[in-house]
Amino acid sequence: MYAIIRHVTVTSVDEAVRRVSEDYIPNILTREPGFLELRFVKISEQEFMSLVFFETREQADNSNRVLRDWIRQHSADLIVHGPEITVGEVVINKNARPQQFPGEMAA
Repeated sequence: MYAIIRHVTVTSVDEAVRRVSEDYIPNILTREPGFLELRFVKISEQEFMSLVFFETREQADNSNRVLRDWIRQHSADLIVHGPEITVGEVVINKNARPQQFPGEMAA
């Protein structure tokens, strides 16, 4: 499993969340081969990190290209800085128990 960590500064995290939730997640991300999970972390009103998990490195890399195109078309006006992107292999994966977080989309 591979993780993509993205750190982004935007004009409004709430607006970024709205656009990602209404368009990118249902229309693109969930259709990407190998997609496993997304976590979106609000750091401040203008800053967030996302963690996205894919089965393979190739799928993670392709997802970065697809997202770059989506940002150009749908969210470039929000970006102040970034995204700073790191991709790496998950070497430990442990969950206490399955849980649903506020804002989590049902499967």
